[in-house]
Amino acid sequence: MTFKKASHLLIIVSFVMFYSNAMATYTLYSKQSDEQLMSINRDSLLIIESRTLSRAYQFDGAIDILEQVVKRDSFNRDAFTELERLYFKTSQHCAAIHLHNYLILNKVDSAYYAIRKALSLRKIGQYQKSLDIFMGAFATDSSNSFISTQIGDLYKALEIPERALVYYNKTCQIKPSSTVMIKALDLYLKINQKDEALRFFNRYYKTEFASNQILLRLYGKTLYVNGKIELARKTFSRLYAAGDSSLVTCKFLGTCLWKQEDYGNAIPVLENFIQLDTTDYQVYYMLGTCHLKYKFGYKPTLGVDFLEKAIALMQPDGKTLNRIYNELALHYQYHQNYEKELEIYLIMKENEPDSRHVDYKMATLYDYGFNDKKEALQRYQNLLTLYKADSTSKTDRWAIIKFLESRIQELTEDNFW
Repeated sequence: MTFKKASHLLIIVSFVMFYSNAMATYTLYSKQSDEQLMSINRDSLLIIESRTLSRAYQFDGAIDILEQVVKRDSFNRDAFTELERLYFKTSQHCAAIHLHNYLILNKVDSAYYAIRKALSLRKIGQYQKSLDIFMGAFATDSSNSFISTQIGDLYKALEIPERALVYYNKTCQIKPSSTVMIKALDLYLKINQKDEALRFFNRYYKTEFASNQILLRLYGKTLYVNGKIELARKTFSRLYAAGDSSLVTCKFLGTCLWKQEDYGNAIPVLENFIQLDTTDYQVYYMLGTCHLKYKFGYKPTLGVDFLEKAIALMQPDGKTLNRIYNELALHYQYHQNYEKELEIYLIMKENEPDSRHVDYKMATLYDYGFNDKKEALQRYQNLLTLYKADSTSKTDRWAIIKFLESRIQELTEDNFW
């Protein structure tokens, strides 16, 4: 064989070998590509299946499928985002946070998943970490009322009410919200900023909130604690007339009517309250005084029963107890049942040993009720000494001193003659 033929044959053999290797490589890669394509198609079908299960509220099955997909393919973003959604929806927030970190790290809609992470952190009680994320988000988007509300809620959870109110105000500056107004008003009242609560309501209230009973109840309560009893009564009256028979509305409307001495209208409202709650001594106290003071529906037996019920329900607080006992004493005084009146005063004295009000009532009882002038004179003299020695008494101190001096003089002169 000549050299030329040998060279030609070598070229042919080399080409055949190259072609064979190329075909083998192509076949291998083609097979791998087909397998990858099949895997991708299979995972896509599994994701679709998980969504179908999710729509049927079969969340456990949907999560199981997606967990298999992400375990097999750690780069399948569709599976990751779908799994995160289900973890979040089913309150598996620790698992969701793990996926949030992955998605944020891989720059998959980072701003969105940062907020989702902050929400998950809040759900598991990591308030400060959640707040840090929301504060960062608000720094770049200060017109977002959702974020400002979340910040307010987190400051409230961290028991920093003043900062919470700053952000509730920011929310309402962006767009007034009845829900946020309810949160803010409730918080203002809890920290006893009653004036600011009223200003807040007047600043952000809109007529479209007029059907929100919870907001209007808080407004009525705000008016009440600010001493605007007539406006509070009108607010609660409108709610009551519209069918709102909640405990809050019944108690505050009844209290407003009671304070205005409109006992006839107060009674049915307060009676509606005790149909729902039989544990509030204040309501029984008001009902008792209503029945004892209402001229056109005077029911002394029922009034006394209500007052005694109030006493039975009360926690041991002498000063408050004595307010109720005082009403009983006035009732017995009106009916000239002086023995029962004295019995009540002795109980009141045990509750408040240093009460000059009780001492004064007992002195006048001996004076005008029992007509025991000697005992009355002694009690008046003791009281006068106490009042003169105490310069911290209330503004009625001098009026009482004047009465005591006058009555002591009269009794002394009577005894002399």
